[in-house]
Amino acid sequence: MRGPRAIFVVIFFVVLVSLPFIGRTAFYYRGTYEPSPVARPEVSDIDIPTPELVQVTETVTAGKSVVLIDFAHNNNFKEPELSVLLSRLAARGASLEYLAPGDSLAKKLPQAQGFVVNVPRNPFTHEEVRQIKHFVDSGGKLLLVTDPTRFEVKYDATGLPSEHRSDVASMNMLSAPFGLVFEDDYLYNVTHNAGSYRDIIVKDFADSPITKGLKQATLFAAHSITGGTPVITADKDTRSSLTEKQGNLTVAALANHGRVLGLSDFTFLTEPYSSITNNDQLVSNVADFLVTGSRDYTLTDFPYFYGDQVDLMYTGKEAVGGNVLSQAGILQRTFDSVDKKLTPRKPNSIERDALYIGLYNGTDYIDQYLAERGITITLSAETKEEAPVSGSHTATLTVTVVPTSPVRPPVETSQPPAVAPAATVTTTATTEAPIVGTISVSDLGEFPTESVTLLSLGEENGHNVTIVLAATKDALAQALASLSQGDLSQCLTSDRSGLCPSTLVALPTPASEVYIPPPEPDIPMTVTSEFTQPVEPPPALTPVP
Repeated sequence: MRGPRAIFVVIFFVVLVSLPFIGRTAFYYRGTYEPSPVARPEVSDIDIPTPELVQVTETVTAGKSVVLIDFAHNNNFKEPELSVLLSRLAARGASLEYLAPGDSLAKKLPQAQGFVVNVPRNPFTHEEVRQIKHFVDSGGKLLLVTDPTRFEVKYDATGLPSEHRSDVASMNMLSAPFGLVFEDDYLYNVTHNAGSYRDIIVKDFADSPITKGLKQATLFAAHSITGGTPVITADKDTRSSLTEKQGNLTVAALANHGRVLGLSDFTFLTEPYSSITNNDQLVSNVADFLVTGSRDYTLTDFPYFYGDQVDLMYTGKEAVGGNVLSQAGILQRTFDSVDKKLTPRKPNSIERDALYIGLYNGTDYIDQYLAERGITITLSAETKEEAPVSGSHTATLTVTVVPTSPVRPPVETSQPPAVAPAATVTTTATTEAPIVGTISVSDLGEFPTESVTLLSLGEENGHNVTIVLAATKDALAQALASLSQGDLSQCLTSDRSGLCPSTLVALPTPASEVYIPPPEPDIPMTVTSEFTQPVEPPPALTPVP
């Protein structure tokens, strides 16, 4: 009886447990599920905009200019990406120079008419910004290009991304002084685009050489720009990812009297994107912008304002040799280093660019040039009566020489070491008598001739003519040395004139940021670079009782 009874109990328990599931299923699921048909889009009905490829055929006149490309600030691009722009520049006769890491901007930039700064990752120094501002103020053209896709990702010690650094962080250090600020955003348009919401089509162009021949252009990733004069603006449906601002968003702007061009997209300059819509024409317009810089050079741009051939001429009839001749030779090498030729020639007439050098009392060939530049030299009566630059002052200099001998091991002796007698040498030093008087420069003031040297830049019959005058031959040699080194930091200058001290002052060297402690007093210093271990003193003797 236990067998059937046990089976009955099991069946009853299973039915009892199953009743809630059976009831719930009967109530909620009244039939089998049949999914409704899903609408499938017809591929043929999808309207994908086909990029319009437009090639530009242009006829340009080759000129002569130099365009400098920045590679010194860890720029986030490779040279082949600029092939389209570089080919347009070459077609216009531009010579391409590159600012590589470690190059001196102060030496590279003065020779250029255009400067391209593209997606930099390293910041610009204050001195670099100052030099670039001088470049632009004197007529150079500056192109600033950013791109939202050219960002830098930094990683922490574990290898995980820790920081997203946009290119605008470094670019704004340079662009802000010109009134242009690149926003750290990207522009997008979900209504009208070139296949992606970030590929915006622009049609709002200002009347400018930058927009010549444009009907529409396509930018594939663009920041918005604040400041300057807008030349290309996005339409009313374009928004900023940073502020969600809609409409009147600038993507290209000019500043500093049209000498600085800011572009917020780099991709359109590269292949194949440069061939879409009117991008190719826009690249050509950018190339025209860079080669049309017309520099109004100042003294600080020496010798880059000269042409290929320069005449070196003396202002007076008296020969000035010695140190002057030596520095003139160094000056020739300075010209050679920038592909210019400095050739000594007799001062007959200005037939090409010229550099006049001489003394204040020998201005035979340049009196007219000095008058036209507002420079007046008045010499004292004593200077006029003396023979030209023939006076001298003689001084006797006594030098005491103490003979030295190689360091030898100490020898135990009760006698003090013998010291050789000092030798006395008497020399006579001759110093040149300076030319005494005053020099007046219209835009700098009046100074004694013996205290300053004159630098003056001007144009005569279409040629650049620089004049360098001094009160002594040594001061003249020193002025030529300063020009060779490109260092006018101690001179009072205007755009066209400069007065430099006859005797340069040694400027203090900036303190080092690294602290080096002084040597310990018990460690003797030696005359050689090798460190000598201190000699241990002998042990103290114990007195005998």
